[in-house]
Amino acid sequence: DVFHASLSVGDSTVPPETPALQIFEQGAVQITGDFPSVRVAAGDLVLLPQGVRHRISADEPTQWITGTIVYDTTSAADRLLAALPPVIVLRLSADDPREWLDVSSRLLLQEVRDPLPGGAVMVSRIIDLLFVQTLRSWSRSPEATPGWLTAAMDEYLGRVIAALHRHPERDWTVGSMA
Repeated sequence: DVFHASLSVGDSTVPPETPALQIFEQGAVQITGDFPSVRVAAGDLVLLPQGVRHRISADEPTQWITGTIVYDTTSAADRLLAALPPVIVLRLSADDPREWLDVSSRLLLQEVRDPLPGGAVMVSRIIDLLFVQTLRSWSRSPEATPGWLTAAMDEYLGRVIAALHRHPERDWTVGSMA
């Protein structure tokens, strides 16, 4: 995992095949690419899980932090990534303050601005935490497309799916899954 802090006015192009998580701290930007354009502002988080090429355009001083993500190459990870949209946006909301995002962002910035021994491990784990929390929040949002990811993260269906995977040899019935 690699971490970057950016302060920009104008355009910034992010290379393809670099899965990234971006947290916008100041200003507003337009993000364009091979997906519907999105406008994001301070407090918003953007996850680009498949690493699609995108451009960030800002008309005002804008500050954001970017963490790149390296996935284990497994069939489970491939299925997860295939189920995700190219861009996931979590918007800052008074109804959902996302304390985890504020705390994680502050820790991430502290580790980068004042590196201490073990800082690279901390940054990597914080990015992992942000990735999982982002997927959790997104899966509960109206933007999440129904599918196995949404089902797997559901409180009840998730338990059933996990049991099916742990014991595929069982002769499962609807009654035994209830």
